[in-house]
Amino acid sequence: MTYQYLQVQREDGIAILLLHRPDKRNAMSPTMLRELRDAALAEDRNPQTRVIVITGSGDTSFCAGFDISELKSAGGGTPGEETGLIEEAYGKLRQIGKPLVAMINGVTMGAACDLLTNCDFRFAAEEARLAIPPARLGILYTWEGTRRFIQLVGPANAKDLFMTGRTITAAEALAMGLVHRVVPRARLREETLAYARQLIEAAPLSVAGAKRIVDVLMAGQGPGAEEIRALRELQTQVWSSKDAQEGSRAFLEKRKPVFRGE
Repeated sequence: MTYQYLQVQREDGIAILLLHRPDKRNAMSPTMLRELRDAALAEDRNPQTRVIVITGSGDTSFCAGFDISELKSAGGGTPGEETGLIEEAYGKLRQIGKPLVAMINGVTMGAACDLLTNCDFRFAAEEARLAIPPARLGILYTWEGTRRFIQLVGPANAKDLFMTGRTITAAEALAMGLVHRVVPRARLREETLAYARQLIEAAPLSVAGAKRIVDVLMAGQGPGAEEIRALRELQTQVWSSKDAQEGSRAFLEKRKPVFRGE
């Protein structure tokens, strides 16, 4: 599959999705959002892919946010179709069962910061800078995106980011909990992919199950009766899997397990 604003690289079970719009600092457009959504879903279905990494092409920008020139609601209108598109695309990302890892290689603004909240893990270069600028543009961020930030960084930090629109360093983002790890840019790819390989070494069903349980427990007011039943069925499925048997055998035989996602 060929994309206009997205490049796909593969490395030993890792799919790397590069936001590629260098003339716009990898700023989002409706086309890029759809391509990111479609590519991520395709990799989730690909049995050869175990981990999905999202990053920006080049050395200075992860993504400069949504391209203001493509905001149909700019200039005093009501929120346009881009708001619905962002939430639809990010909603699809949250449904992906495989680990999503953000590799933040540079400038990360607005909707790109929101993209981070939909990833399971976030690695940032020391040189990265992040901001959520709607307050400086006279507009208001979506309540859905705001809630995701509150879950990650807490209400006080969320208010700081949304109400000032100030730019923060990677170190500040780490202290807030917006990113997990900060490394020199020269080592960002190496460190991120090394962590992805750790995820690959774990049993796929266990990884997907753990992700699902955490996400359900973090959503809304907690799981309802149907979700609790589904989570119990998920636990039974994983415990009765071939991978669970392989894990026990490997432990007793003092060897590295070979998991197949079965």
